[in-house]
Amino acid sequence: MTAQLARMGKEIGVTGTKMLERYTASLGRLAIFGKQSFQVFKELNAMAKATGIEISTFTSIAEQFDRFDTAADSVAQLNAVLGTQLSTLEMMQATDAEKIMMMRQEIQMSVGSLDSLDKHTQMYIAQAMGLNDVAEAQKLVNMSTAEYQGYLDRQEESADIQREIADATEQLVPIMQQLKLAMLQFFMAFSPVIEGFSEFLSFISPFIVM
Repeated sequence: MTAQLARMGKEIGVTGTKMLERYTASLGRLAIFGKQSFQVFKELNAMAKATGIEISTFTSIAEQFDRFDTAADSVAQLNAVLGTQLSTLEMMQATDAEKIMMMRQEIQMSVGSLDSLDKHTQMYIAQAMGLNDVAEAQKLVNMSTAEYQGYLDRQEESADIQREIADATEQLVPIMQQLKLAMLQFFMAFSPVIEGFSEFLSFISPFIVM
């Protein structure tokens, strides 16, 4: 896993150490997604690279949509001030990255860039998103989708290469086992000859003048 994280990080310009730190720190949260956990991590990691915001901030945003009461409150706030069409149930059922992208897309469709809004509205939106920092809200809403997708694709390509290497290794193992078996069979078949030759050498060795 460490090697895979390092390769993925290299593809998007993040150090292996930083990748390991991000993954380790988010393991507790990622565990709830089961087999999807590593895919969710890649999505959040691409988002972190595209915005400069830490994954822990994204997971904190997403956590408020885990429970119906807090999810309904956040959705109601955003829908009321922006006229968005966010669904509480859809937000609760989505993965962390999906929740953030759904919220971001609705805000963009409603107001475009946060920069066009007055500071009080920006602060209200940031709070409804689960952020205390307007600057982070601006970074998230204004994030380039193409840039995000590019980082995600590079990680996917790196993971595909890893799978190909693993598959090739698995295919190589039976071949090596067959070679070992063939060598064993060879020695077993010729062992009487080898033993006879060894006995012959032992017999004539006293007569050989050094």
